Amino acid sequence: MSKHRSVLIQEMQGIEAGLQAAKSLTQHLIVNSDSARAINIINGIESTPWYCQYLLPTIKGHCGSFRSIVFQHIYREGKLFAEEKGTLSRIGSNGKDKDNQQTR
Repeated sequence: MSKHRSVLIQEMQGIEAGLQAAKSLTQHLIVNSDSARAINIINGIESTPWYCQYLLPTIKGHCGSFRSIVFQHIYREGKLFAEEKGTLSRIGSNGKDKDNQQTR
């Protein structure tokens, strides 16, 4: 299998695993991926390669678990900024992680 195919399969498997995990967490979901090809395939913009055809019905099946779902491509640089911003938003003014602070 070529590297290009394996990367696409891994991207789509990652999206499928994320959808499975998100089912119990939310009803409204925005799926961001830096894989334009995977997003285009899921959104029906690009045809599905034969080696990914088994994944698309599973991904589409998970979509019915959400009231709203959007798949969108983000550039790698934007992904890094979003991850950094998310990390910074969890840090309180005292420099500690808000999620791990204990109330007294």
